[in-house]
Amino acid sequence: MIIIILVCVGFGTSSHLTNAYGMTVATVMIVTTVLLSMVMYFVWGFIFIIPLAFLLFFGVLDGAFWACNFPSLLSI
Repeated sequence: MIIIILVCVGFGTSSHLTNAYGMTVATVMIVTTVLLSMVMYFVWGFIFIIPLAFLLFFGVLDGAFWACNFPSLLSI
């Protein structure tokens, strides 16, 4: 509870906290895409092209979402 209060006070405004949360969500989306691609190849045994296509398609979408959120992080 004390750490949560310190984090909220550290960001200063709820807008800064919201921007940081948005970047966190975008980063988790990218990491999830990469890990799911690895699971598709190494665990589920898909041929290499299917996880690669999945990674490229969703990686571009997630990367674009992350890039759009990045300027809001600089304003913190």
